Amino acid sequence: ILNHERVANHYLIPSINLCQEIGERMQNGEFTWDEFGGTHPKPFGHKFYAAAIGHLFDEMWKGVSPEGTIAAHDIPAKPLDAYSYYNGDFIALEKAHLNKGWKLVDNWHPNNKAGKRNGFVDVPMLEATRPGDRLTLDFRGKAIGIFCVSGPSAGILEYSVDGAPFKELDTFTEWSHNLYIPWVYMLETELKDTDHKLVLRISKKKNPASQGTECQIRNFVVNGR
Repeated sequence: ILNHERVANHYLIPSINLCQEIGERMQNGEFTWDEFGGTHPKPFGHKFYAAAIGHLFDEMWKGVSPEGTIAAHDIPAKPLDAYSYYNGDFIALEKAHLNKGWKLVDNWHPNNKAGKRNGFVDVPMLEATRPGDRLTLDFRGKAIGIFCVSGPSAGILEYSVDGAPFKELDTFTEWSHNLYIPWVYMLETELKDTDHKLVLRISKKKNPASQGTECQIRNFVVNGR
């Protein structure tokens, strides 16, 4: 919460402390955490969030004429974090160089009963299934990552930027047993704002809970122009 408030103060934007209100209401015995719905609230809990947001909008627009001029909000020239994702963007799958094993599947759809999310099935995906499968990607920016689906056969990746020693990333999550869950993995986040080369490959290692060594990438993500 403190970090969120730091961001709001730096960029002069309004904020709502939903945690404080909900906590006070629970302390007063209005409802329990279970009744509220937890981290992802039930409809009962969401009505408190909606009311708080509605109140903020009412206060912000109080006295503003519908005929008034709309102006952009000025952003401080110096960001709070030099590596802030100011220039976050996607890189098309076609930009990758598929050196070994990886393939671009135009209409990816796994043949199993695991859950799939709209927008991450029956769409183009880069896919690799075997240890040693390798690709490279040239990019420009301060950060690079992958937007993938971590399903029942999610594997362990090895990656290197600009020839640095390879690092490992286990993409199997606690929800992967029966769901291809969309997940963004940031590989490097504090690079120089210049040209770079990513090498990504499937590791020989395997998570014991995973059924395989697969990776399906929906997009590459970058913080750069």
